[in-house]
Amino acid sequence: MRAGAESAADGEAGAPRLFATVFSRSSLSKCVPIALFVGALPSLVNQGSAIFGGTATAATWIRVLVNFLVPFRVSSAGFHGSRRAVWRAGRPSHRRHS
Repeated sequence: MRAGAESAADGEAGAPRLFATVFSRSSLSKCVPIALFVGALPSLVNQGSAIFGGTATAATWIRVLVNFLVPFRVSSAGFHGSRRAVWRAGRPSHRRHS
């Protein structure tokens, strides 16, 4: 370890953890509605004819699933990032020096 570097355990004590943050009630209550809203439009536009025409295959449903998972992942990453930014702003060693 280089001089002055903190170990992950020492430097990240109290930091918001990824899975605990992403799957918290607060995160899910914000990110799931975003994923449902944002994922519905491309699913209907791109896969609607196959779904409503009765020709949807397993690949069609995988594409639909991805249409919902991507906005969930993006909004969850933003949620986690904002929680970490707030946490870091409160730490004296991470305040910017001007």
